[in-house]
Amino acid sequence: MNASLTLHDDALLGKAPLRCASCGSPLDPGASHCSACGAAIPGAEPPAEPGAPSILTAGFECRSCGATVTCEPGRGSLPCTFCGSVYVVELSGEGVTRLVPELVVPFRIGKEQAAAAFSRWCGEGFFTPGDVATAGKLDRLQGIYLPFWTFSMKAESVWQADIGEYWWETRGSGKNRRRVRHTEWHPLSGRHHSYHFHHLVSGSQGLPQAEAEEVFPFDLRAMRRYRPEHLAGWLAEPYAVAREEALAVCQGRFQEIEGERIAAFLPGDTYQGLEWETAFSEVSDDLLLLPFWIGTYTYEGKLYRFVLNGQTRKATGTRPRSPWKITAAILGVLALLLLFIVLFLILTR
Repeated sequence: MNASLTLHDDALLGKAPLRCASCGSPLDPGASHCSACGAAIPGAEPPAEPGAPSILTAGFECRSCGATVTCEPGRGSLPCTFCGSVYVVELSGEGVTRLVPELVVPFRIGKEQAAAAFSRWCGEGFFTPGDVATAGKLDRLQGIYLPFWTFSMKAESVWQADIGEYWWETRGSGKNRRRVRHTEWHPLSGRHHSYHFHHLVSGSQGLPQAEAEEVFPFDLRAMRRYRPEHLAGWLAEPYAVAREEALAVCQGRFQEIEGERIAAFLPGDTYQGLEWETAFSEVSDDLLLLPFWIGTYTYEGKLYRFVLNGQTRKATGTRPRSPWKITAAILGVLALLLLFIVLFLILTR
């Protein structure tokens, strides 16, 4: 049986999953606590102590991109998972950052499935050369757990804006009769409260936030309490972004979302001058590991990167661009523009 099967697969195999006595949610096999409500599971093994060492006690540091990857001891040389560089320095003992997250989302995509997803992804994109899938050489495809901070918190905002209401005036008569729109403005202020759940912020040195968001979302209902054996056979990256830095990124995004929610809530026909201030409270956070497949491939002597969500198969990365397709697109736009000009001249004669 595939070791990556989770509790959600039990139903597919005809087995009724065990359920939490507290909230009724399905329980992960071997879990000590319910991943939904956190209640202890009677008879389960106690969770690993926060100070317990991870099984990943060896690792490598890339001198090209700065990423650090931890692995099980005894592995040989390891090209950098993120940039493909072979210039890495082996670390051991105190040189490896301790990796003890609270939660982990297991892989659901195997290597063969990831390779198939890469082939399909290579064929996407209008400007991608047609032979990338066959001519592109996949140098390396590696499964790796990457660190993410997840935050939930309450947001309380105070806002003010000018609300506009339309009214119409009829002017002229006969053929000159027309309706003119006017806007009447009123100042308005108020408060807005909302709760934000499970916003993910990348703690990875090798995968920045913007690139990670391209393969979101993850189904966080599959989260399990971290145990060292979850990482057996996989690489993992210790977090490089501190909690405080990740929290600032998260709250900056929540501040933007508050503005969007307030704008959608405003009465009237239009608004202007919207300003708001947001205070956050009841902040909760967890450090979790998410599954990714990261590959580097070569096309016409240049190196590109492929990133795959190890749970959903959603992919992103860098692709080569066909100069012929780009040229054809530019010529097509110019031809259409010329056609519109000719038609305009004909019709205005």
